[in-house]
Amino acid sequence: DASDREVVASYLRTGEEMENYKAGNNIDWFDVVMRDKPVIQNYDVSYSGSTNKVNYYISGSYTGEEGIIVNDQWDRLTFNSKVDGKITDWMSVGFNVNYSYQDYSGREPAFVDVRNASPLANNDLESPDKYVVYLTGENYMPHPLGWTKIKNEDIRNSLFLVANTRMDVPFVKGLSYDFNYSNTYWNRKNNSFYPASMHDGAANKGKAEKIPEEQRSWIFNNIITYLRSFDEHSINATLLYSREKSMGERFRFTSEGFDNEALGYYQMAFGTILSTGNNEKWQETGVSYMGRLNYTFRNRYMATATIRRDGFSGFGANSKYVDLPSFSLGWIASEEQFMENLKWLYLKFRLSYGQNGNQGAGRYTSLSKMSSDNYVFDKTTGVGVFPNFDQLGNASLAWEKTSSFNLGIDFGLLRNRRISGSLDLYTSETSNVLVRRKLPYSSGYEQGWTNIGRVKTKGVDLELRSSNIETKNFSWNSTFTFSLNRDKISKLYGGKNDKDIGNSWFVGQPIQSLYNYHITGIWTEEDLFSKTYTEQSNMTPEEMGWTPGQIYPGWRPGQWKYEDVNGDGIIDPDNDRKIVGYKSPNFRFSLSNTLAYKSWSLYFMLNSIQGGNGYYMLNNAEFLNVSSRSDDVYRVNQPAIRQYWTPDNGVGNATGIYNSQPQSGAIYQSRSFVRLQDISLMYKCSPDLLKSFGGFDYLQLYVSGKNLYAWTKWQGWDPELADDADNRKFRPNTRNIVVGIKFAF
Repeated sequence: DASDREVVASYLRTGEEMENYKAGNNIDWFDVVMRDKPVIQNYDVSYSGSTNKVNYYISGSYTGEEGIIVNDQWDRLTFNSKVDGKITDWMSVGFNVNYSYQDYSGREPAFVDVRNASPLANNDLESPDKYVVYLTGENYMPHPLGWTKIKNEDIRNSLFLVANTRMDVPFVKGLSYDFNYSNTYWNRKNNSFYPASMHDGAANKGKAEKIPEEQRSWIFNNIITYLRSFDEHSINATLLYSREKSMGERFRFTSEGFDNEALGYYQMAFGTILSTGNNEKWQETGVSYMGRLNYTFRNRYMATATIRRDGFSGFGANSKYVDLPSFSLGWIASEEQFMENLKWLYLKFRLSYGQNGNQGAGRYTSLSKMSSDNYVFDKTTGVGVFPNFDQLGNASLAWEKTSSFNLGIDFGLLRNRRISGSLDLYTSETSNVLVRRKLPYSSGYEQGWTNIGRVKTKGVDLELRSSNIETKNFSWNSTFTFSLNRDKISKLYGGKNDKDIGNSWFVGQPIQSLYNYHITGIWTEEDLFSKTYTEQSNMTPEEMGWTPGQIYPGWRPGQWKYEDVNGDGIIDPDNDRKIVGYKSPNFRFSLSNTLAYKSWSLYFMLNSIQGGNGYYMLNNAEFLNVSSRSDDVYRVNQPAIRQYWTPDNGVGNATGIYNSQPQSGAIYQSRSFVRLQDISLMYKCSPDLLKSFGGFDYLQLYVSGKNLYAWTKWQGWDPELADDADNRKFRPNTRNIVVGIKFAF
C-alpha cells in the first residue's frame, strides 16, 4: 500500500532515506541548484572615422552572464581596432587587432549529479561547511553542491591579428592579387583546489591542480583574380593557395594530501603526494589549392567550374590529400525574349554537381594512443609505455567525400516580387564515411576511427518569402522554410546485407537507427497462464524446461514485456532486437513574421523539428525513472512513489520494484516540438524626436525574448538537447529576455 509510509520506507536503500520519508522530508535538488532569474549584461561602444585615404574603427565591449545554475558566471572584455587605407591608386592595405579576456572562474554543479541525487537525503543547506561529501553515505552519489566548494581560477586570453593587402595590377586590366594573413594566440590559466570536504578531494585530504595551456595558429591565403567583360560575355577566374597550421601545449600538475588547505593551489608543495605532472604537445597542418572559372553570357546564362585539392596532416601517410571537383549551371529564364511580356514573373533554374571533403576525425586519429606507467625491472622500477585501449590506430584513415547533385529553382511572383522563394531537390552519396567504431573487447581496444562504406542521402529544401501588406505606414512580411532529408547506408564492409549490431548500422537503414527490444507493456499474472506461450509447442511450461512462475525462461510478471520477434519462446539479444526507430528528424520547418508600423516593428519566429513514422526518437527511461535497474541506485530526484506494477495493480508506468530484467530495453519517446524561438519589439526614434534629445544621430529601444516556449510531448529537458543530457557539462536551453538600447552620435 503506497499510502502506508512505514511499508514504503522499508523498501528504501538507507536508514537516512527511510527516516526522511516517514517524516515527510524531501528536497528537489534541481530547485536548489537552479538560479531563479539569471542576469545577462552586454555593453558595446565604438568609434569610427576616416580621412582621404584611411578608414579606422575602434570598439570595446563587456559581457557579464550568469548561468542558470548557481556558481556559473562568465565575464568577457573585448577590444577591436581596424585600419585600412590606400597606399597608391592600385594598392591598399588593412590591419585588424582583436583582444579578448574571459573569466570562467568557479565550478557549478554537474547536471548528471543533480539528476541522480536522492530527494530523501539529509538536506542541511545553511552553509557549504555543512554539506556532506556523499548523500546518504553512498560513494557513488556526491553532494550536488559539493562542486561549488572548489576554489577555481579559469582565465582565458586571446589575441587575433589580421593583415591584408590588395593589388590591382596596373598593367593588366582586371587582374588583382589579394594576400590575407591571420595569427591567433590563446592561453588559459586553470587552477583548482578540491577540499577534503567534497568528493574529488575526499580520498587524499584535498587536491590541488594547475593546468596551464596555450595554443597558436596561423593561416595565409594567396588569391589571384582575373575579371573581364566584353560584348555580352563576362568571365571571373580565381586561383587560390592557402596554408594553415595550429599547435598547442598543455601541462598538468597535481598535488594531494594537504594538512593545511589555507593556501590551496598557491602552495602545491604543501601536499604530501606531489605529481610530476604530464604534458601534451600537438600540431596539425592543412593546405588547399583551388582554381575556379565563372562564365556569364547575356547576364542570364551562367556556368562555374571548380577544382580543389585539400591536404590534412591528421590522415594516414598515403591518404592526406583529396581532389574535389564541382560545376554548376544557371539560367534566368525570365530574361528570355519569349517571356518578356511576363513582367510579374522571375524564374531562374540551377543545376550543380560537386564534391566536398570532411576531415572531422581530428588530429592523430590515424595513430594508436600510448600510455605510460611504472614497471618493475629486476629489483628496480622504471617507466614503460603500453598501448592505450582508448584508440586503435588506422594507417589507412582517409578523407570522407560527399558527391552531391542539386536541382534548384528561384522564383518571384507579382509586382516587385511580392511572393518569392526557392526550391531545391538534392541527392548525395558520402563514401569513406568517418566514424568512431566501437570494437569488441577481444581486440584489446575500445574504439577506433575508420572509413566505412557509403551513405546515400536525398532531400528537399523549400523557402517562401511574401510581402503580405505594404502601405505607407504599415508592412507585414513572412518567411517560411521547410526541409526533409532521408539517408540510408548503402554499403558497410562490402557485403549486401552487412550489419554492425554494436554500432546499430545496417545496410538499407538510416545511419542513426535505434536497434533494441520493442517494449509492448508489462507482463501480468494473466500472461503467465495464457495459452499463447505454451500451445505453440503443445507443452506445459514445466515440459518446456521453464521454472514454474515464469512466462519465458528468466521472466516473471511485473517485468517489461518485450516482443518475441522470432517467436521461439525465448527473449535473447541475437534474435529479438530490431530497429524500433531513428534518431534523425522526419522534417523541419520554421515560420517568421515581421510587422512594422511607423517607428514600431515586431518580429517573431516559430521553429520546429518533427518526428512521426518512428523518426526523431530517443530513449527517455532514465528521466522517467522507469529504467530496468532493480536496485534503483540513483533515485533520479523523485520523491513520489511511482505507479509500479503489483499483482493487485496490473497496470503501471514502471516495472515491479523487486524484479530485475534478464535483458535491458529502453523507453523511446518522440522529441517532436514547435518552439517560439524568437520575438522582439523595437522602437526607432524619428528624426524629429531625436532633435528633442539633442546630439543623437540614431536611437533605438528594444525588448526581445528567445526560446520562450516549446509545445512538445517529450518528458524531460529540451528535446533538441536531450541526446547530451548525460554529459557532465549539459545545460538545457535557457529562456532569455533582453532589454536594450542602441544609439549613435
